[in-house]
Amino acid sequence: MRARYSSLLIFILGGLSACKNFSWPIPNESQTKPATPSLVGSIMAPAYSPAQGLFSAAQTVTITTPSPGTTICYSTSGVQPDCNAATATCTSGTQYAAPVAVATNLTLKSLACKAGQNNSIVTNGNYTIDSTPPGSATAFTATSGDTEIALAWTSPADADFAGVMILRKTGAYPANNSDGTVVYNGNGTSAIDSLLSNGTQYYYGIYSYDLAGNKAAAAQATATPNGGAVNPPSLSPSAGIFNATQNVSLTTTTAGSIICYTTNGTNPACSATPTCISGSAYVSAVNITTTTNLKAIACKSGSTDSGITSGTYTIDAIAPVISAVAPASSSTTNSTQVSYTLSENCASASVTWTRTGGAADSTVHAQPLTGSELPAGTHSNISLVNNPTLVEGAIYTISFGCTDAAGNAAVPVTSSAVTFDSAPPGNISSLRVIPGDTRTTLVWINPPDADLAGIRVVRKTGSYPLNNSDGTIVFDLIGTTTLDTSLSNGTQYYYKVFARDTGGNFASGATATATPFSPCGGGACRIFVATATFNGNLGGTAGADAKCNADAGKPNASVYKAIVIDGVSRVACTAANCAPATGVEQSLDWPLFANKNYVRADGVTAVATSNANALFLAPLTNSIGTGGSQVWVGLNTDWTTSVDTCNGWLDSTSGFSGARATANTTTNSAWSAGQNPCNVSRTLYCAEQ
Repeated sequence: MRARYSSLLIFILGGLSACKNFSWPIPNESQTKPATPSLVGSIMAPAYSPAQGLFSAAQTVTITTPSPGTTICYSTSGVQPDCNAATATCTSGTQYAAPVAVATNLTLKSLACKAGQNNSIVTNGNYTIDSTPPGSATAFTATSGDTEIALAWTSPADADFAGVMILRKTGAYPANNSDGTVVYNGNGTSAIDSLLSNGTQYYYGIYSYDLAGNKAAAAQATATPNGGAVNPPSLSPSAGIFNATQNVSLTTTTAGSIICYTTNGTNPACSATPTCISGSAYVSAVNITTTTNLKAIACKSGSTDSGITSGTYTIDAIAPVISAVAPASSSTTNSTQVSYTLSENCASASVTWTRTGGAADSTVHAQPLTGSELPAGTHSNISLVNNPTLVEGAIYTISFGCTDAAGNAAVPVTSSAVTFDSAPPGNISSLRVIPGDTRTTLVWINPPDADLAGIRVVRKTGSYPLNNSDGTIVFDLIGTTTLDTSLSNGTQYYYKVFARDTGGNFASGATATATPFSPCGGGACRIFVATATFNGNLGGTAGADAKCNADAGKPNASVYKAIVIDGVSRVACTAANCAPATGVEQSLDWPLFANKNYVRADGVTAVATSNANALFLAPLTNSIGTGGSQVWVGLNTDWTTSVDTCNGWLDSTSGFSGARATANTTTNSAWSAGQNPCNVSRTLYCAEQ
């Protein structure tokens, strides 16, 4: 402030003239450029050497002023220096005596003063010391050309990155960032080093540097310029699959070149001369008789060797074999699906349908195979991408053909007299499901279709099957009845029965349901002889059942059925003793159960145990009745239906007869003991259900 007071005094004493030449200093004013001469009475501001800036190492800064006899006050702590203008002594900061050492980032501040004169303005100097080099350049490559080398690199990502300098040497890599010829200095990512000598190897070092001038460690690359690469050899014919020996010519479009080749899978190579140091020198066409990998390289003195041309020549004289075709001859199909097996891959193949009979079809369907239909192996029940449109009822010959990549053709395989039939058969009729003990018996009538091939019975719980594979397949043969065993009593089972024809077409199906039950409450079943007698008009088997349930001798409240058959609504066996193994499947609404103990009305006296076909075998353990009652049954000794059934148990005249049994015997007379006219009265056997 003393300088300001002195200036004020001069202003007052000097009048307007002095006021014109006065330069008023502003406290803490910074100046970063050389000061201009002050007005009369002022001192020139100090200057720094070196000037402020960014440095890679510590600096020694000299402070000078043009005004002689002055004192310089400075600071490095950010404090404003000041000086007593009367005595020219520093009141703030340090008096300058020797160059100032600057080793860290700081702002140098200084002013000059002289006794009796105004202090100079403050000179600021910002010094930044950065000794950390940036990252090195990466991905540095050198690519040979004709009298030139192309250089490329990736610069580091440092925030203070300034550029790269590339040096070149011969004989060795540059040892440091001043060892060699500078070929590039800038902040790009590629450069061309030209006017080089072909055949001379050049070594490069790339040094990245930052704004402070710090240089990173070098990345290195080397290359030898040349007259260009030789054009690679061409193979004629081109590599591929052939069915005969091949003579392969090797050529290159580069004049004055030699060609070296191998046929054993190794790589050919040339010397600089050039001569073949691996492989054979090409003179004439290469004879290939077996599968061979041919490799060739072209070389010329002073030029870069060509790349290696490689080709595999496959010699295949074996024709493919077609087998296991379907549909088979004399078969019927309901789709255009085919099956076949190929011994090797086919380059081209086809399946052709040619109409030979049946419904008219004017088109020969020659369908090419494509994609996954061509490889070697088994192709089962596939729908071709190129499917034909066949005519219902037409008869075809189907021919399978294949040619491999070598041009070998397979011997065609044909299936003749194949009928296309996509029309389903009629449905079965009169479907009945008869529940039993852990089983059900299904009976139906087949449709009259001439091409009927089988009946499929499908079972489900909870709902009827939706289609011919939705559920458990119980039966899938030709037949009109089946027994479904190992069921759970009390569970309702839903059945759908489908007729299918020789073409594999299924009818829409017929449905029925039943719930197996445990007969006779799970214990032994009672069998008794009715106390009442009746002529042959029983009202059919249903009327006979009603008579059993209304009889005075019925021992308990269970439901009973009469052991009387008519061969239509009630059947024991359709073959003697229900043979063969189908057994109980022959029965229909039969009152006896398989493998069940039977007792008399008293619930104690054993009569017999039925066999697996729900039949009794003689001798019985005890007779069914104790008296000599004659009983209407309609059975033969072998449990088949007698011709004598009183016209289905609907006739009471003497013109018809009914087969009868004797109640008090343990022999087979217990179910077959002769005939009586239908106008006589006989009783009934009643079996608990």
